[in-house]
Amino acid sequence: MKNKITKVMHGKLPWIAALLLVIISITCYQTYAWFSHQKKIAELQKVKEPNQLFISAAYAEDVIYFTIPKIDVSDTTKPTKEIYPFAVAGEYVNEFTLQLAHTTNVPFTYKIYEANINTSAVQNSVEYKVGEKWTEFATLTFDQRTHPAGTMLYLTRGTEVQGQYLNETSSGSKLASNKYHEETFGEYSKTYVQDNAEPLYWQKSGITSVPDSSSWGAKPFFKTFVLEIDWTGLTEYNNKETDVIYISAYRDN
Repeated sequence: MKNKITKVMHGKLPWIAALLLVIISITCYQTYAWFSHQKKIAELQKVKEPNQLFISAAYAEDVIYFTIPKIDVSDTTKPTKEIYPFAVAGEYVNEFTLQLAHTTNVPFTYKIYEANINTSAVQNSVEYKVGEKWTEFATLTFDQRTHPAGTMLYLTRGTEVQGQYLNETSSGSKLASNKYHEETFGEYSKTYVQDNAEPLYWQKSGITSVPDSSSWGAKPFFKTFVLEIDWTGLTEYNNKETDVIYISAYRDN
């Protein structure tokens, strides 16, 4: 079923409800492939018109503070997986859909978890310094923002968001099928699109916005997640390679 996607952050791409573009540059493999922006960016299953939903940094700060630094798979002194926090924030909705789209130039493994937020360091936590609330949210009051700007928090993986890929090939090669080629590239022929530039679309619907909606009172909300990128077993690093990631959020009801 074709979706209707109408709102976007900063008003730059009016067909997307909430969009974050992250470019990951790593030292690996030999070819470059780029993900084209098109109006029909993805085909979702029963997505309603969005409320004011945004992808933000982890504590409702400006999305520009959600960053993924260069990943050097040749550096054996560092862990082979890292987590990067972000949030879905905005006007209250009962449930929303979260979508991750990414190219496959490098065989990373991507997972999304709900985040645990701690006030002191725990095992496998990452430091997160609270910033000022995003000016995009000037009219919204978030009850979850109990820690002022400058506070150091420590985020860990919580429950994994059990989504699924919508267009993965059956061969198990982590490549996208042609299912959404037209939605992604429009009339641009598949003949001219390298296999790894055809993005995979992962999606999970029915994510609850807050733990107890019965007492929430339709107040604004934000929900923090961490994106895990795993490159265990990757050892080739002949040339720089680039993958592109989109994280989108859409109202369910």
